[in-house]
Amino acid sequence: MSLTIHWDNSGKLPPYSCIFWNFEGKWDWNEFMQCDQTAYNWHMEHLDHPIYTIADMTDSTGIPRKGAINFFLKSVNNVVPNRALVTIIAPGRGFMAAIEPIMRRLAPVTMQAYHRVQTLDEAYELILSHMATAE
Repeated sequence: MSLTIHWDNSGKLPPYSCIFWNFEGKWDWNEFMQCDQTAYNWHMEHLDHPIYTIADMTDSTGIPRKGAINFFLKSVNNVVPNRALVTIIAPGRGFMAAIEPIMRRLAPVTMQAYHRVQTLDEAYELILSHMATAE
């Protein structure tokens, strides 16, 4: 499977506070929806703290274009109440950068939690900064 999720185990964030999505090579929307459902099934709404997400697309060969907006809309609307920031690591000016303005128009409130950064270090910095201000 080219797309996997797990709880972040970097040691940089508190346990069970961040779901890490790892996109490698070519992946498809079936894999994406399976991972999205897995994350949802973890019953994060029962945790008493905000849940963060890092989606690392650094090693992805691209986003499947067919149905991209529909699948992203399903995902952004399939949220738990304690979801905090979603940080997408998508270096460069690829397809993700192209559809981001469209997604912000289609789901403006939900997309306020989404941030695109260039590196994993930036993702951790953004989350740690948000955690510090949320206390």
